[in-house]
Amino acid sequence: SAGMCAGKPRPQPAAPVSPLAYVVPVWAAGAMASVLLLIAGTLRLARFARRAERVTSGTWWDLSESLRRDAGLDRPVVLLLTTHPSLLVTWGYRRPRLIIPAGARDWSEERIGLVLGHELAHIRRGDWLVQCLAEALRAVYWFNPLIRIVCRRVRQESE
Repeated sequence: SAGMCAGKPRPQPAAPVSPLAYVVPVWAAGAMASVLLLIAGTLRLARFARRAERVTSGTWWDLSESLRRDAGLDRPVVLLLTTHPSLLVTWGYRRPRLIIPAGARDWSEERIGLVLGHELAHIRRGDWLVQCLAEALRAVYWFNPLIRIVCRRVRQESE
């Protein structure tokens, strides 16, 4: 009976699967999803900017230039009037752009000055770049709740 078993290969036990075989693909999927959301948000802003009307005169322009100089900003700030009813956002670092909502031309000079002062402070501090770096960090460490808390605090502190 020993001779009969000698010719048949014995089944080998399955090699244990490393936890990394599951962890790495799950991490990569989460990181990729986070990066895709960042790209989608940036493309959305770029689309609004392309469709917006560039403001080069009037109250917005005059106050913007005056406040920019007073704030010590050497970089020009591009003012863009969008058709969106409520979109007010500053983005970009080397060539900062301020997208203002459709009805903003009708705002009082006082309100325009307050909004511009606030948005120019974001530009002066480099908030957009800091938030981009924080979001890139969150894309890598998406699974860590502490990173999400830090990113939320970075956004809150910039405001």
